[in-house]
Amino acid sequence: MEYEEHLEEPYGQEYVKRELFYDFTAQRYNHHSMGVSVMMQGTLLYGPDGCRPELLARRVALETSSYFATLDISRVLNEMDEAKNIIMTFFQEAQAQSQSILYIDHLDELLPVEGNCSYDQQVVLYYLQTAWQSLEIKDHIYVIGFTTRPWDLDYELRSHTFFHPLVFMPPPNTKERQTLIHTALHSEVNQPFLDLFNQYSASFTNDDLHKIITTARSKKSDKLSFQETLYEAMIAMKSSTLQWFAFAKQRVVFHKEYQNIHAYILEELL
Repeated sequence: MEYEEHLEEPYGQEYVKRELFYDFTAQRYNHHSMGVSVMMQGTLLYGPDGCRPELLARRVALETSSYFATLDISRVLNEMDEAKNIIMTFFQEAQAQSQSILYIDHLDELLPVEGNCSYDQQVVLYYLQTAWQSLEIKDHIYVIGFTTRPWDLDYELRSHTFFHPLVFMPPPNTKERQTLIHTALHSEVNQPFLDLFNQYSASFTNDDLHKIITTARSKKSDKLSFQETLYEAMIAMKSSTLQWFAFAKQRVVFHKEYQNIHAYILEELL
């Protein structure tokens, strides 16, 4: 259906996409102009679940005509006998291309539990850092990762050697929500309801919006109109962004590098 196609777009991350695009092209230009082959720094995206960071990474790869691949950390941890080979192959295949953008999925699987990393987590971190650093040709490979808890991620990974800068992924802004909601619902609900939906959903992620619409469609009946079921689904939805902020705000306050999120939440969402 048309609305499902549009919900696959990474709405709300246009400014993040521009940052990734600029960072990638600027690093490529600088490396070429200097005539050196040094490792490109990656970008660590962070925020609540439901931001669709992989879709965003794919879009940047598409718009820069780059090779794209994803490394699933969950899969690596489940196949420890093959972990080293999986990670090495991931980077080596990218090295064989003229220009590559790589996405590392489920980085949260490497976060410590109660302050401690398991042996398998430590091994995967070691393989990941070693494979990344050991590339013979490094200046055409750009790595993007995502985590919900950047402050708990291994310090080396979020240093200037690997992931730098760190970029917060916000929910769709007003204009982007209007585009998404109008595209998905314009022929099924009236304009006052569209305006209400857009206002109420200020802190909703892409996935939150997707769940509201799909839930309403699944519950549509002869007794209730689609607009009524949509309203019920909207009221019942708990914002992933605000839930994430409730968990993260103490870390945000005491970590200087994340204080911009504190300001964003207060100014835009609360």
